[in-house]
Amino acid sequence: MAGDPRPRAVLARKGSRPRVAYTGHHFRANVVGALAWRTGRFVSLILPFVNHETFQLFLDELNRRVDPTKRVLLVLDNAAWHKVPSLRWGRITPLFLPPYSPDLNPIEILWRVLKEKFFTWFVATSQNHHDDHLQVALAYYHHHQEVCRSVVGGNR
Repeated sequence: MAGDPRPRAVLARKGSRPRVAYTGHHFRANVVGALAWRTGRFVSLILPFVNHETFQLFLDELNRRVDPTKRVLLVLDNAAWHKVPSLRWGRITPLFLPPYSPDLNPIEILWRVLKEKFFTWFVATSQNHHDDHLQVALAYYHHHQEVCRSVVGGNR
């Protein structure tokens, strides 16, 4: 889930100068995920960092959750850890996007919507507070496949 540097709206009285709480820290998390755009099925993992070894953990989990009779086409950007030759893809076939085209990846659309819905008005007071809120956000999409499908246009 890439960082989103866009300014966020804040509620304030007309003529006032709103102040946004600042803890002195920038909290972040690394989330990898996949989304079946037709069904809205969503799989994600929160990782301490991302490299080819942690990405392999995600591939293994995704392979466990995929119907064993089907192959999966996984849309990916060109991150270095996606292209390590030693990755074991299993029933997953990677489809690499052209450089600088994140809007073509359905999961990037879901990340943007997740941030807007769950993090626009949220101010974390600690890394644990941030991570707990992130788990709530991810669980929402795990349990609401119809929302995922509508976000990425799978109901066309």
